[in-house]
Amino acid sequence: MTSRNVETMLTEAIPDALSIRTVTELHPGFEGELPVIQVQQLPSQSAHRPFNGRPLTDLIDIDVDIFGRNKDSVDDLAEILREFLTGWMPGGLSVVSDPPFSKRPDYNPSVKRSGAVYRFLIQHGR
Repeated sequence: MTSRNVETMLTEAIPDALSIRTVTELHPGFEGELPVIQVQQLPSQSAHRPFNGRPLTDLIDIDVDIFGRNKDSVDDLAEILREFLTGWMPGGLSVVSDPPFSKRPDYNPSVKRSGAVYRFLIQHGR
């Protein structure tokens, strides 16, 4: 079974498609380099598993945060990113949950933040 690191795949695919820096961890002073997208894999589960066998599919939850200078730029980027994610289907991987982005708290007054949790389905053997 080939393991797919969706987090890593996204940190490569999003900048290639949208030219927006995408990271898994924010470093101190990141607000000087906005906009930035952060992706983090959450605890996930297998979806379809035959009796005493390897999973046929896995569900991978990815927390996606967009950080920008103002609400309008974050909202615009959220719309673009949502469209990209729902159409992004590298072999055997697809989005099964694509919620709209919503405002999230950020305690830095010079940063606006919006986020959503996307669920990806990985079909093994593809």
